[in-house]
Amino acid sequence: MALMWAAEWPLAQHLSDGTPSMSANPFMDSHLVYALALITLATLHADRTWGLAHLWQRLPLIRTTPWLH
Repeated sequence: MALMWAAEWPLAQHLSDGTPSMSANPFMDSHLVYALALITLATLHADRTWGLAHLWQRLPLIRTTPWLH
């Protein structure tokens, strides 16, 4: 949750003329957080642990077609 907070934290709240910048944090964005989470799940093979990969790999079509593994 701290990363989600950091994603919405504006570094520059005001422009040089004093008007609000209305910009999000340019370094950390929620898209970056979600991308890192998905990459982590993919590298840890979470589909085999929490998903349906074990059922998918048992299908006859998948066994005969190696590029679908």
